[in-house]
This record gives sequence, C-alpha cells and structure tokens, in this order.
Amino acid sequence: YGPTETHAVTSYVLPADVAAWPRTAPVGLPVWNTSVYVLDEALRLVPPGAAGELYASGVCLARGYFERPALTADRFLPDPFGPDGGRMYRTGDLCRFRADGVLEHLGRIDRQVKVRGLRIELSEIESVIRDHPGVQACAPLAPGGFDGRIAAFVVPEPGAAPDPGEVARHARHLLPTHMVPAAVVAVDHIPYNVNGKIDEKALLARLGHEAAGVSAELVEPQGETETRLAAVFREVLGIDALSVVDSFFALGGHSLLVFKLIAACTRDLGVRPTVGDVFAAPSVRELAVRLDAEGCAAVPYTHLTLPQICRVYV
Repeated sequence: YGPTETHAVTSYVLPADVAAWPRTAPVGLPVWNTSVYVLDEALRLVPPGAAGELYASGVCLARGYFERPALTADRFLPDPFGPDGGRMYRTGDLCRFRADGVLEHLGRIDRQVKVRGLRIELSEIESVIRDHPGVQACAPLAPGGFDGRIAAFVVPEPGAAPDPGEVARHARHLLPTHMVPAAVVAVDHIPYNVNGKIDEKALLARLGHEAAGVSAELVEPQGETETRLAAVFREVLGIDALSVVDSFFALGGHSLLVFKLIAACTRDLGVRPTVGDVFAAPSVRELAVRLDAEGCAAVPYTHLTLPQICRVYV
C-alpha cells in the first residue's frame, strides 16, 4: 500500500495456503523506515479496533505538490510523534488496526475518487475550474452511471454565461486529460443536504447528455478519409452522430478507448495512428489531415518494420 505522495508505506504477505487468503488483502504493516498512525479529527491516536484516518511518515514522503502551497500545507502536516522537523501525510483513507496489529482499509473519508483505476482529487478539479473568470462555484462529481467520466456543475458569476466548451478548455489547459470533465453543466446554485454536504442526487438529476467542448452545430465530414474516420469514431464511442471538429475526448473518449480507435483505424482504413497522433489531433478533421499527410506516423498495419513498430508504441 502506498499513495502516490508517499510511495510504498506498508505491505502484507499472503499466507502460503491459498484457502486461507482473505477476501480482500489488508493494508498490512509499515515497511522499513516508515511509520503509520490512525488518528481522529484532533490528530489523536485512536485505540486498536477503532476507525480513523491513516497518516504516513518517514523518508518515503514527497516534498509536496508542485506550485500548490495551500494544498501541500493541507495534506503534509508536522509529525507530532516523530523527530523534530518530521512530517506526515494525511492519506484520506479510513483504517483501523486489527487485534494482530495489521492495518485494515475501510474506505475513503474525503472526496478522492477512482476513475478508470486512477485516483483523482475532485477538489483539485474544483479549484482549477473556479479560477475561470466566469465561474463563481463548482461541484465536480464522478457519477457511477456516467461511464467512469467526471461531470462538473458550475454556478456562473452574476451577469456571466460561460460557454461549457470554454470552461472545459480552461480545465484541459491546467489538468491531466483523465481529470478534465466530460460534461460541464450550468446550475443556479450548488444544493446541499441537511448534513452540509453536496446534494449529489439533486445535481445528477440535471445531468443530461451535455458534453464539454461539443459543438451545438454538427459539422459533417468532407472527403473519403473524414467520412470513414467519422464512422470509426461513432463505432468506438457508441454514438449516432458527431461533429468532425469535436474532440474524441470531449465526446466521451478516454485513454482505453484510444487503443480501440487505433485498432478500428487499422482494420477499416488500413493505417495505424499512434497514441500520440490521437492526443495531438483528437478530432476527426485533425486526425484525417494527419493520416493523409506525407510522412505521417500512421503506417500500413501489415507492413510494419521493427523501427516502425517502435514509433507506434513509444
């Protein structure tokens, strides 16, 4: 076990007898040169068996978040149990010590979510989108029925009406691709329940088929390459219509679907674009130009040489 901010912190060795394996592996015990604490909200140690937030300390800790001093100060705290000047990282994981001293993971206590295997801090997306001059408030969510994508609900500044596509482009400029919302939905306010938490049900009721950066007007394909490529896009994305100027990722594509797109291009167009081609030219029109261009990285699948294979997969 080890969050990105700490590298490896604990380990657990499964019993030799497979029949004795637990249904889910415990977090385990601290590895050499690390310490872990299960603390309450006042940063006090909780007794064995009681649940609390897991904190990690030791030489494994990162220095912090690049150019994010406030977030660094919030997650990396002074270690009151270690040597002077030591720090500990607040993992956001809910854990408890079992009777045998092994840590057991109970879930998450903050707004971190996992999207397609990647752990994402929704508050980081919120912070970036709120920096847009036309946005007053933002609530990003990762609804289960939204194909592992993120939806961002935004409250416009008084008198402003930010374009969802522009908000998405703002986020895309500052966030990794997997953190960019697939849908940006304008709302009058962010609703909260009686516990002071965001009322996700009320927000998700507003979620239709809005997609960030999707054109209101469909631009039809021109020429054979665009027509055939548009058909490939529709098949891979599972949609009936698209505009050739819209991004593959704005239409719901993600890194795993990129490989399906490449395979479909190889099958139907006889050329194999690279992953880099798709990310650099994500729309039908851009990718068609790239495929038609002389010296393009796309090559006939059945005639790949070893150097060309290296170009495809590097």
